[in-house]
Amino acid sequence: MSERARAEALVVKRLDWLARVLPASTTGDVEALHEARVATRRLRSSLALLPAGKGRQRVERAARRLTRADRKSTRLNSVTPI
Repeated sequence: MSERARAEALVVKRLDWLARVLPASTTGDVEALHEARVATRRLRSSLALLPAGKGRQRVERAARRLTRADRKSTRLNSVTPI
């Protein structure tokens, strides 16, 4: 397996994991929220393994959107109900 194929397989694995934990994180489950945050961080770090190009740019753009959503959910999570 080539280096590029291994990098792509890792990114796909990270995306699959994020897709599994993301729905539960929106329900207020603290553990699922933590798992989603870890998944986004791991996805972002695995993007550095991809070669430069349009495909990588699209995935990086999607990861930025997820990061923004992660930051918003973190701020919401830090608000405690009265």
